[in-house]
Amino acid sequence: MNAPLVMGTRCTACGNATQAFLAAPDYNRHLAPGEFEYVRCGTCGYIELVNPPPDLSQAYPQDYYIIPDSVETLASWAPHEQYKLDLLLQQVQGGRLLEIGPGNGTFAFLAQRAGFDVHAIEMDERCAAFLEGMLRIPTTRSADEAQAMAGLGSFDAICMWQVIEHLRDPFAMLAAAARALRPGGALILATPNPAAMQFRLLGRHWVHLDAPRHVCLIPIALMREKAQALGFRVALCTTTDAGSLSWNTFGWEYSLQTYVRAQWMRRVAARAGRVVAAITAATERQGIAGTAYTMALIKADDAPSSRAPA
Repeated sequence: MNAPLVMGTRCTACGNATQAFLAAPDYNRHLAPGEFEYVRCGTCGYIELVNPPPDLSQAYPQDYYIIPDSVETLASWAPHEQYKLDLLLQQVQGGRLLEIGPGNGTFAFLAQRAGFDVHAIEMDERCAAFLEGMLRIPTTRSADEAQAMAGLGSFDAICMWQVIEHLRDPFAMLAAAARALRPGGALILATPNPAAMQFRLLGRHWVHLDAPRHVCLIPIALMREKAQALGFRVALCTTTDAGSLSWNTFGWEYSLQTYVRAQWMRRVAARAGRVVAAITAATERQGIAGTAYTMALIKADDAPSSRAPA
């Protein structure tokens, strides 16, 4: 991994010393200039960006999400996200659900169709307009998701699919979710795995680093520790659910493209990535080598709804 420039700081997750880890440009979108520097905590392993752009929203293109032209089109996409609903239904069978960062609303649509009373927090105006106008899902427009959650009441389930790594204070979000969930409720989240084999091999070229949009990478053990301190029980932790496995293939295909710029070379790199993904598939299924992990956290029946630490 390339040696970054930043000196060590204090870890915002545990307060211990961090070490310079790596620096990476915006390989994925080529929107934010310069290099973005990450540090890693020597104690808890938390990886965080120390020099985010002043206005991080400028690193998201206007077409970051593909908005369908109709509910029927969205319904045709929905089978690709059925695994998310299946994971949810293993923990909670119905009730009031909040999705944070739903994007174009594919999962929210599935949950709504399964009988959940779905609410959303979304910062993208185009997505929010589709959620409310086409899906009739109440949507709070906010880039401060933890604060926005405080005014929405209590929920039986909260879902964050590949969202928490975008947040400047992910543990404040965990605490806010603990407060908002009813006892027995489920928080389900998916996020990139800093212990991934791809990250060890590809370093700053790993597509799931996604500098500067991913401001943190949270080790599985640290996520468990923070969640349990808030009164959650870990009901599921896996790197081999359908979603995580798809991110393995995506990771190879798109990471290799970051090494080249010419369009024809990118096409070659994508094909090579699919070959590498097939070769490494068995290895990435072992232990916690997969590119992403999914956790289902259940709030204890005796956990307070209003006194979870921030």
